[in-house]
Amino acid sequence: MPARTITHDGVTLTIGEWAKRTNQTAASLRYRLNAGWSINDALFQPPSPYRTGRPSIAGERMEQARKIQLEREFSKLLFAVDNALRTFRTKLDTLLPAGQTGGG
Repeated sequence: MPARTITHDGVTLTIGEWAKRTNQTAASLRYRLNAGWSINDALFQPPSPYRTGRPSIAGERMEQARKIQLEREFSKLLFAVDNALRTFRTKLDTLLPAGQTGGG
C-alpha cells in the first residue's frame, strides 16, 4: 500500500514527511486529517491539550447544549412564576371581595 501523500502550496509529501517538517507526529497529523481538519489547520495548528476532533464541531455542540439547557431553565422558571401568580391570585380573590382586586 503506497504512503498517503498530501499536497499543500504545491508541495507534495507523505504524511510522515509533513509530520517531520511541521514538528508533529504522523499519528497526530493523520488523526487531524481523518477528523476532517483542513490541510492547512492539520499541518500548522499548534497542538492544544483542549482541542480534539474537528475544532468547529466541538464549539457548535457546546453552544447547542448551552442553548438547550438555557431554554429548559427558562421554561422551569416561567412555570414556577406562572404557578406563583395563580396561587397569589386565588388567595387574593379569597381575601378581598369581588371588584377590589384591581382588575384582571
